[in-house]
Amino acid sequence: MVDHLPSQANWGLSCMDVAAYWSVIAHAIALSGLDAEKAVDEAYEKAKSLLLENRDKLDLLAGRLIDKETLYESEVSELLGLKAGKEKEEDKSGEKDAS
Repeated sequence: MVDHLPSQANWGLSCMDVAAYWSVIAHAIALSGLDAEKAVDEAYEKAKSLLLENRDKLDLLAGRLIDKETLYESEVSELLGLKAGKEKEEDKSGEKDAS
């Protein structure tokens, strides 16, 4: 515990005058926004790259969804040549489920 500070001191932003308070808030938002903007930009570029790399699969899936509004996981897996969720788990464990 810090015992050398005045007991009546208010160390929050609320002790500032209104103009100074909003100036500090605006600067904090601007500084934090730089990190947030960078993270959003990086996520956007990654998503865009993944979509462009897999455009053929995206078009195939979109076409099937136009024909049939709902697809089950097994249908999507078969369409895209992926393993279904249960098959992935079996591959990881190295065993087949006997049920």
